[in-house]
Amino acid sequence: MRAPARDLRIGIITTTRAYAELAADAFIATVPGKGAFVLSLDSALVHEQLLRQAEERRGRRPMSGDPVPATRGANATPARPSRCAT
Repeated sequence: MRAPARDLRIGIITTTRAYAELAADAFIATVPGKGAFVLSLDSALVHEQLLRQAEERRGRRPMSGDPVPATRGANATPARPSRCAT
């Protein structure tokens, strides 16, 4: 842990935390005395995790199999305008 922290010029606590998060998310496996190794990923699992994260960030949006209302109705709240970075 000390070598990556020194090479990246960041604190050892930050490096340790990053490795712990990678291990918790099953991106790496750590073997005492040998180091950390990148694990192979199941692409379907990664896709599902990315979709779940996007839904959490933006609120639940209908998926392809979910029912979608045909019209918004006269009393419906208007959609928020999207923000554009300028």
